[in-house]
Formats: sequence, C-alpha cells, structure tokens
Amino acid sequence: MSDTRMTLVYAPNETARQFLRLLMSKGIPVAAVVNSGRQKRVLEGFGINNFVRLDTKATDCPLQQGWIEDVYLFDDSTPLTCRYLRLFRPLVTGRIIVVMQNGGIPGLYRYLGADRLFHATDHPSELVVAEEEKMKEEAGC
Repeated sequence: MSDTRMTLVYAPNETARQFLRLLMSKGIPVAAVVNSGRQKRVLEGFGINNFVRLDTKATDCPLQQGWIEDVYLFDDSTPLTCRYLRLFRPLVTGRIIVVMQNGGIPGLYRYLGADRLFHATDHPSELVVAEEEKMKEEAGC
C-alpha cells in the first residue's frame, strides 16, 4: 500500500463498483474493503490494486490511523455495515458515508459514526455530484 491517503470503499454490488470506477477516473486514490477472495478477484478485474481484507468477525482493524481519508460503505447488510462503522470510526478522521440500499437504520448508523447517509440510486455519478455540492456548501462557496 502506498503512503497516499486513500478513499476506502466497501463495494458489494454493481452500483458500488461503478462508483469506484468513477472515483478512479477522477484520479482519486482508492482502496476497497473485501472479506473474501472472490470479492477481491472481482474488484481486481475493475482495476483496483489496493485492498483492505477484513474478517467479518474480527474485533480489530488492520488499518493504521491516518491512512484513510474518507470511507464509503454501500449497505449490503445492516449487521456488516454496523461492524464496519465500529471498526473504522476510531481510525478515520475524514468522513464516513453510508449509502443505504435496503432501508438500513439511519439512526443506528449515525450513532455508530456515519457522517452522511445517502439513499442509493442506480447512478453513482449522482452520489459524486451530491458529495461535491456538500463539500462546496461546507467550504462556503
């Protein structure tokens, strides 16, 4: 892994993988969370080279604090999303964004440290545009 701060993405479905490709096309350094060899092989096919392999039952995270800029968790399973939030929140000083696809539990995700919640669409570019608009608002532009 490089010394560059990365955007970490959990990409369990096609919408999330399209989002990863969009980030890469904008030159944003990305890493993907995987919990199986199959997930890793699929994402390698999309050109992803940096991975964080997590055992879903692990109580600690192999990431070093400061290595990750932002985290995008595409909600595939409420228990798994909660586990990732508990693992990542203490290590990530940037934002943790949860993209909810199957309802999810917004209050629980916020309690566990999610900074933003989005409802998934079939167009990942909408998520990127929404994030860019929020960042401009926060910067006062």
